[in-house]
Amino acid sequence: MEKIISYLEFIRLNINDLFKHKHSKYYIILYGDFRGNSAPAIGVINNDAIESKDFEDFDDLYNRVEEWVNLIGLDTIEEKSKELNVPKWKEILEIKQYPRE
Repeated sequence: MEKIISYLEFIRLNINDLFKHKHSKYYIILYGDFRGNSAPAIGVINNDAIESKDFEDFDDLYNRVEEWVNLIGLDTIEEKSKELNVPKWKEILEIKQYPRE
């Protein structure tokens, strides 16, 4: 989980290179499913009507992020993510979102 969180933090810090939004705030969040499983994910808050349309189609969003990650390369993300100070999974479970406001 720690490696996943560090990768997500790299993506969170750099994802605006893909969307170029002025009103989006990105977080590492605690995602849970109907079975009670939990995992870290990236959450976004955007109250701008035009920009928020980018987040309406999950499949499109997923594909755009996946293409962007493939362009950067997992090796680059792994290397760059080692430089980041990120919370541990246990802390994400407690605080539910990072960074906290």
